[in-house]
Amino acid sequence: MKSRACGSTVPGRPSSGEGLFNRTTLDVNNDGTPDQRDTVCADISIWDLALKKNIAYTSSMSIWSNCQF
Repeated sequence: MKSRACGSTVPGRPSSGEGLFNRTTLDVNNDGTPDQRDTVCADISIWDLALKKNIAYTSSMSIWSNCQF
């Protein structure tokens, strides 16, 4: 799945499905109507990270045993 940049659907207005989007509402007096709203969106940086591991020993292993690299 490819990430869309914040505010790319409607310029300057981030929405769900873009970046790391979060919308919060706060109902101060518990009447069912949100009194405060806030939204925040941060673009996702994608890093191509490859790891190479070497096993420290060559003895046979059983399921759930610890393996040291």
